[in-house]
Amino acid sequence: MAGIMPKKLQKCFAKLLEEKWQFLDQPWPMCSKTEKFHRSEMKPIQNSQRMRDLLMHRLGAIPVFFFLTVIWPKFYFPGPYRAVDKGIAFLYYFVAGQTMDSMSQFMPRTLFHQVYTTFFKTEKALFDKYITECLSTMFSTPEIREIWTKDTERDDELTLKNF
Repeated sequence: MAGIMPKKLQKCFAKLLEEKWQFLDQPWPMCSKTEKFHRSEMKPIQNSQRMRDLLMHRLGAIPVFFFLTVIWPKFYFPGPYRAVDKGIAFLYYFVAGQTMDSMSQFMPRTLFHQVYTTFFKTEKALFDKYITECLSTMFSTPEIREIWTKDTERDDELTLKNF
């Protein structure tokens, strides 16, 4: 019977999913028109399918979708590529362990450096605050942790010996 989650805990998780995971039901975000337009036409990133395949293989659909629809659109990143493609390249940079120079096979190094600098320096506080909030609220709540610890049948499940 230890595998069955108590009703109260099920309700808490349902509430958490409804409040914090609604991005799964939202339409794809569109970048708002800005007064800053790049002088070049929009173009596809070279070899973008390779980046997408690696991200799907290593992370799966939900983390990539979350990053591209919730975190990435918080700020406009300039350049002649679609916002989603720049987001995929940025995420790929970290997941694949690429260097700044190796990213030049996908987009100009100067453009990628500008995106990187914007994310980690110019808008660091914005992204840090939002990512920290997401990590602290999307997976558990104080109420869930309290209910979980009160359930004495779960003591054995919380030890590493069962993993």
